[in-house]
Amino acid sequence: QLPCCTNILPGPPAGGWSVLDASAVLALLFEETGAEVVRAQLRTGVIGAANLAEVLAKLSDHGLPAGVPVAAELKLQFKSVY
Repeated sequence: QLPCCTNILPGPPAGGWSVLDASAVLALLFEETGAEVVRAQLRTGVIGAANLAEVLAKLSDHGLPAGVPVAAELKLQFKSVY
């Protein structure tokens, strides 16, 4: 953890963070193969901005509202690492 960020981010969970990519999150959202594996990682899951943008774009392609409404519906919490 960077010294500048001690008040922004908590330390990692005991087992570390689970970094999720877009395909993992989409598998979960669309109940595809591997969804159960991703679901088990949600408590410690983090996703980068580029992967999140890909997820939101794909949801928009499927007719869901783009951007903030989808993020709010997914109950995403945004935290800066800087």
